[in-house]
Amino acid sequence: MRIVLILVIFCFYGFANIINCSEYKKSVNNIIGQSPSVNIFLYSLYETKFPEKISKKDKRFSKIPSVEVLAKRNIELVLLYNSQGNFENLAQKLEKVNIDTCYLNLHSIYNYIDAYKSVGEIIRKQKRAEEISLYIQKELKILKRITKNIKDVQTIYYAKGDKGLVSSCDKSAHTEVFELIKAKNVVKCGALEKKRVTLSLENLLLLNPEVIVTDNKKFYKNIFINRKYSFLQAVKNKKVYLVPKKPLNYIDSPPSFFKILGSYWLGKKVYKKEFEKIDFKKKKKEFEKILLNKE
Repeated sequence: MRIVLILVIFCFYGFANIINCSEYKKSVNNIIGQSPSVNIFLYSLYETKFPEKISKKDKRFSKIPSVEVLAKRNIELVLLYNSQGNFENLAQKLEKVNIDTCYLNLHSIYNYIDAYKSVGEIIRKQKRAEEISLYIQKELKILKRITKNIKDVQTIYYAKGDKGLVSSCDKSAHTEVFELIKAKNVVKCGALEKKRVTLSLENLLLLNPEVIVTDNKKFYKNIFINRKYSFLQAVKNKKVYLVPKKPLNYIDSPPSFFKILGSYWLGKKVYKKEFEKIDFKKKKKEFEKILLNKE
């Protein structure tokens, strides 16, 4: 009991030393994010055009380098966030080399509204941050209005991997797009809401989703020709969709503000009647202009 209490106190104080970025009051020039999600978010705050395709090898959008490299680059502030919430040890190491840290919550697209404002203050991009925040608020209101009267809620499954048997739980940052269009993720995980899971084919057949989305081209091609998937209603009704990934995955990998665009893309696939009046090309153009600095 005493050991448990010590661990609880240690964890509490370890976390308590990390402030939310909304509480960070300095202005900095040299800043970096802990994870790809943060660096993609951060890049959008600068009036710099995004590349046509974001590569995992692109250091601008990758995971954080070593503490030694950060110190050599004179980094002033690291924005901490990853979907598993593991950042306390990193914060302690950075503190030893006089690099500040603050925590940024990007689990939900709704978190981005305040996140932009907080970081906009830190890097003196308040006007840009306000523009993006207002845009996200506007689009989320539109999505709520479109989906509020949906009664025939569709069940959906996110297929990952060559066999399509890896997926993400409901309430995960990786499947929030489903919630945004009022579809129901068939993978329920309870307390494991942030985890990925591996299913058996029997599991998938029992879940029998009405819609399947995947970011794996090999699986997408295979699902219609492999007989073992033919019993799935999504396959029978040809409601299997390949997620666009240019310049970035519209749903996750990593989770990002692309969820806005992904919601309209998927909404038009799943709820054709409700999203009928949405001009996706127009939405995409506005999205790219505001968030990707694309004319």
